[in-house]
Order: sequence, then structure tokens, then C-alpha cells
Amino acid sequence: MPRKFKSGDWVRLKGSNKTPKMEVLKYILKKDALLGVNNNDTYLECLV
Repeated sequence: MPRKFKSGDWVRLKGSNKTPKMEVLKYILKKDALLGVNNNDTYLECLV
């Protein structure tokens, strides 16, 4: 799956307009506990 956001983009939590905008810093590497696969296209590090 391709990455949806780039560093510097502004995002909000899905489904809520009341949450503050957050700036995307980078994608973080997470290891799936069940499959043992590294996933680096899903989790974002953001700054509020």
C-alpha cells in the first residue's frame, strides 16, 4: 500500500472534525505481533 501522507502535511483523526489538526513528522516502523512482519506504511508520528 502506498503512503498516503508526506512529511509536513496537516491531518485530523478520521471521523471527527473537533480534533485539532496535527502535522505529520514521519512514518514509524511497527512490528506486527501476530504475523511478525514489519509494517512501515501505517503508523504516523505527528505533532499537535
